[in-house]
Amino acid sequence: MNIKKNQQYQSTDLAIQSYLLELIKEKTLNSITVSEICKHLGINRSSFYLHYQDVYDLMDKIIVKYLGQIHEELTNVAEKTDDYTLALVLVARHIKNNQDFYIAYFNYIVPAQLEKTFKEMIYKIFLPELNAVGVYSDYKIEYHFVFVMNGILAMFRCWLANKCKEPPEEIVKLVMQTMSASSDYIRLKNQKESTL
Repeated sequence: MNIKKNQQYQSTDLAIQSYLLELIKEKTLNSITVSEICKHLGINRSSFYLHYQDVYDLMDKIIVKYLGQIHEELTNVAEKTDDYTLALVLVARHIKNNQDFYIAYFNYIVPAQLEKTFKEMIYKIFLPELNAVGVYSDYKIEYHFVFVMNGILAMFRCWLANKCKEPPEEIVKLVMQTMSASSDYIRLKNQKESTL
């Protein structure tokens, strides 16, 4: 493929992805058609099918693209430091810089799939926190973890619904304050139980 055609292919690909992210703000994925995308972009259906099998394949590839970006950034940070605050700031910046994607992602992905995507990352970040406040039991870790993960995701969703008005660092500070309050509560509860 020559350079001009390659640039055109990439340009069409980006336009298709961008338009789907716009559409999904107003419609469900299963109500979006290939014809609708092609008509808006002024391309043939055959051009769409050079890129994607259908709208679900398109959404899946968009998800892989964006989550691949954040995974790579987090992996680079994890190799240099174990500062989970920095990791959360990276996630928050990625959300702020890619709001259309995250609106679509949070609306498109079923909660169980969403939880699976973020579980490993959040588990890695907060397991040492839970251990530091005396939570070692597998079943207790699991319950605390579900609470923490859903709380963080809910805070990011709320921030996104408010168009990410606050800086990423401020949202992460709020997340950390909430986590700290939760850790303090667990620590106090454990102290009370140990004195009984």
